[in-house]
Amino acid sequence: MAILPDLNYVRSIPDPAPNWRWVVKMPTLAGSRATNIGLGGGLGFSVGVNIGPVSLGLSADLPTEQLFSRPVVPFGIVDQIDFSTQTIDSDDRFQAGARTKYPRFLSMANVSITFFEDVTYATTQYLSYWKSLVVDEEHNYGLPSDYKKEIYLFAFDTISNYDPTFVGRLKGCWPTSISGLSYSNGASDKVSLVCDFAVDEATPFAAGESYGSTGASSL
Repeated sequence: MAILPDLNYVRSIPDPAPNWRWVVKMPTLAGSRATNIGLGGGLGFSVGVNIGPVSLGLSADLPTEQLFSRPVVPFGIVDQIDFSTQTIDSDDRFQAGARTKYPRFLSMANVSITFFEDVTYATTQYLSYWKSLVVDEEHNYGLPSDYKKEIYLFAFDTISNYDPTFVGRLKGCWPTSISGLSYSNGASDKVSLVCDFAVDEATPFAAGESYGSTGASSL
């Protein structure tokens, strides 16, 4: 068997995953007091067979519209996101005259998301309100059940706009810091801001056979 792949093997390799065919679903925050944020507006897309509740490992009793309800932050407002998963810390143990490494804690780094800002500053209001659910203006801490939310990343191939080939789920998310807004007279550009989110767990789901011919299975 040749070490170098032949032409037939190269042709059988799937197309590269594009880094520009994706969308992020931000959570809807209950009881939002921001007047310029419409809870009914924003991202809306058809529910594809790849992203049903069962394929995401969710309860079959969970209403589909609850998962795919339109979020507050509209489509396209997320400019960049780096999806990562948990790391496993290692612990050194003495064994046979050498250091041997064993797994210790699962840890999850913060996830940074870059947002565009629109002329109504809906993103700033949305993130500020979410942050106030963690600690309000009077320095009262909120309940984790109120501020820990889920963020979803849907990545698509170059063919379908409905069935993502990758779904990333970030669980237990809440904002830790929101960057300032920068303005300048020297150049014309859009206003953007970066928000760091604490995350409890990140789970990737890729297109596979576990949930049917077009299901999404956990990696």
